[in-house]
Amino acid sequence: MGALIVGVLLFVVSGVVWSGVVKPPTAFIRGFASVPWTVLPAFGLLLCTFGLERVHVLPRNSPVAEIAFVIMVAAFIMLIWDPQWWGPRWYRESR
Repeated sequence: MGALIVGVLLFVVSGVVWSGVVKPPTAFIRGFASVPWTVLPAFGLLLCTFGLERVHVLPRNSPVAEIAFVIMVAAFIMLIWDPQWWGPRWYRESR
């Protein structure tokens, strides 16, 4: 149940950062610019998947966890690549 709650919380934090309501400090942006909108939602999806399996909403043999893992790997690739078009508008304009 805890994984599900933390996963939803990561989705909320990512949405708040993406919308521009709260922006990370500039020191954070220099080092790990796209973590809040790349890795956090993917990790939130993975945790939600694990949480839903723990409370028996998803069966144990469901492929959803594997799909969430593939999305998590894609998020890390996006984090390393950091293309110019990726990210919220306020971040792209500040580059």
